[in-house]
Amino acid sequence: MDGIFRYGKSIATSLTIALLALGGRYGQSWFFTSVEDPRATSDVVLLDKYAQTSRSHSPMRSLTSDGRPNWKIAIVTDGALAAARSLNENTNDTGPAKFLAQDAIYATPSATFGFADVTLPIDRRRGECPLNSSSANQVIVNAPEYSANKQFYAALGAHTDNAEAKDVFVFVHGFNVTTDHALGQAAQLAEDMPFHGVVVTFSWRSVGRSGAYLTDEVQAERYFWNLAELLANLRSQLKEDVRLHVMAHSMGNRVTLRALNALTGTLGPTGLPIDPLVAAQLSRFGNGQLVERRERITAMMLPARPNRNSFQTVGLHGMDEIIIRFPQWGTWSESQLSSPPLTSLILAAPDVDAQEFGMLVGNIVHVAGSMIRYASDTDQALKMSQEVHGGAYRAGDSRAQIAVAGLQTVCVSGVSTNDPLGHSYCGSNPAVLTQLARLFRPPVQPTISLGTIAREQSDGTSR
Repeated sequence: MDGIFRYGKSIATSLTIALLALGGRYGQSWFFTSVEDPRATSDVVLLDKYAQTSRSHSPMRSLTSDGRPNWKIAIVTDGALAAARSLNENTNDTGPAKFLAQDAIYATPSATFGFADVTLPIDRRRGECPLNSSSANQVIVNAPEYSANKQFYAALGAHTDNAEAKDVFVFVHGFNVTTDHALGQAAQLAEDMPFHGVVVTFSWRSVGRSGAYLTDEVQAERYFWNLAELLANLRSQLKEDVRLHVMAHSMGNRVTLRALNALTGTLGPTGLPIDPLVAAQLSRFGNGQLVERRERITAMMLPARPNRNSFQTVGLHGMDEIIIRFPQWGTWSESQLSSPPLTSLILAAPDVDAQEFGMLVGNIVHVAGSMIRYASDTDQALKMSQEVHGGAYRAGDSRAQIAVAGLQTVCVSGVSTNDPLGHSYCGSNPAVLTQLARLFRPPVQPTISLGTIAREQSDGTSR
């Protein structure tokens, strides 16, 4: 009997130690690092309709006749997206050669612009995004209506003008995501935060199949200029008071970080490294001088020969050639900016080599008012990516040592998600969604202290 008692006591002690260890490791999942303004004091409350609301006030949100939320989501893709997917679906080859062999050194696809209606089901828990579900209760993504470049930006500007919250949210999806899935995810994010402005989805050339990981890698690291162009045009064509937010998920971080590095001039617009002499030359340009240089070079250009898309120039090379072919390249370099063009940049579960991530982020800290990395050490998708890449930590793993001044890290290890890999926490975990809503909440001027409220209530007065 004594032996049984001692044995039971030993098991109980072991279980207690194990639970304490587990709690120590994953206790961070119950306490999120704050992404709110650290200067805010606890005795001040914001009395605005965005503070505690669970419903979006976006002009892009409406209700169907049976009460389902419907979002009109702006969509930007590259022109070769449909052809690339069709090619991969009809062949057994998922390698990148079919996409890259025909590309000249500076070739990039044309962007396609449009809007799509996305209807969300009523009976859905916050954070759920039932796409391609066998149930009738699922997200419905209608075919986008595409338009020309000018009409798209004009419509986007009109929608932003109609919004009380002057906010634009650009969502960049990750690996194995089709355009329909990207639109559905963006609408679900906007509904569940909630977000009160205009939503834009950038759909890069993901094949949309789990077996095409290596192909998606090549696509993400090569075809990013369309996103750079989109961000530059949003900033230049929308009004100055519009706040621009960008959120990238998983492999979409490779697209986003490369696009931003191209805009700052630290990376070539097609992924090629920039010659140090070219980078040094760019850094010498002050605000507006790059535009003057471009206009001066344009005047030297000769007419193109018939049936050729490329231009002919007199003695163009290096930076001169790049700034003609890619007018927005380098316009977000530190010497060109007087203020950050992005209000916030969210780098969620980045499937990027940790060392490369630190370098790419270090080049762009000046482009965003706030820059936040969400990371976890219980993300099974990133653990698989880590194995594919020789065991090196990915930037979305909270164990990766990444120290960049101006970059905040929010560790969310162990949080509940709607996917078994624990990779989609930014879209499915209610606590993270609430954090994002607070981060994107429109600025409000009127504030009142809790002390003032208490005094007015005791005096029987009202505001």
